[in-house]
Amino acid sequence: MFFGKTCPYCQMFDPIFRQVGERYRDFANFVKADIEEFYQLAASLGIMGTPATVAFVDGRPVEVAPGFMTAPQFRAFVEAVLNTLVVNRLIKGETPLHGPRCSRRWRGSRRLSRGEGQEA
Repeated sequence: MFFGKTCPYCQMFDPIFRQVGERYRDFANFVKADIEEFYQLAASLGIMGTPATVAFVDGRPVEVAPGFMTAPQFRAFVEAVLNTLVVNRLIKGETPLHGPRCSRRWRGSRRLSRGEGQEA
């Protein structure tokens, strides 16, 4: 999720983001990125406001949800992305999800630090 430190909608969305992130932590990573620190990444993704949620699959953005979402809306967003991922991998004959944590190194939700996620 791209957020702004002074954005009231980001502050309201944060506990929802964390709660849903915890619920689906075995299937996806939930990472927050301050839009002021990661403005180039946000611009490259067409992010023009906060909060904005971007779903990445295999390092590529596949879905963008701009603005505040309620918990049911955010859960539906996450489930739709995960369902699409599973179906696409089954069609290709691949394993839908790779073991615990999808072979990822982070647990639950976290904040992206400067330098992470940036191209060298």
